[in-house]
Amino acid sequence: MSEGLPIIKVVRLPPKPLRGFKEGSPFSSAPMFAWVRIAMSLFPHDVAGLHQSLAVQCAFVRAAARRRKRFGGRFYNWITGENADYVSLSGTHLRQVLGVLGYEPPEFVVGGGEYQLRMDYAQQAIDALAGRLASDGQSIPRM
Repeated sequence: MSEGLPIIKVVRLPPKPLRGFKEGSPFSSAPMFAWVRIAMSLFPHDVAGLHQSLAVQCAFVRAAARRRKRFGGRFYNWITGENADYVSLSGTHLRQVLGVLGYEPPEFVVGGGEYQLRMDYAQQAIDALAGRLASDGQSIPRM
């Protein structure tokens, strides 16, 4: 499918700390909500949560792959920033996924960063997580 593409792409490294709302508009809550999003991405998922998160991300990637067959779909993917080959993950979650696959995470993958993992590796992780859930007797969420 995407054998020639890199396995991991760095989207964004962790941002510098903001000093309150000084760097944003005094009427904007964007810096505060950006830090809430970053803080949420630092907490690791449990097995079921990681499976569900990856399944949702893979569904977005499959939809982008279907859309890229037409000009309007490629334009939509470009406008929304959706990628038909990669799943977007935080550094914490990428480290978890690589651990599930049996790989040692590279040193450049850090908690607050944003990365993209190639779809075939994400699908392998979903299958491995589904196996863990089944062996634990937990139900596998349907997406």
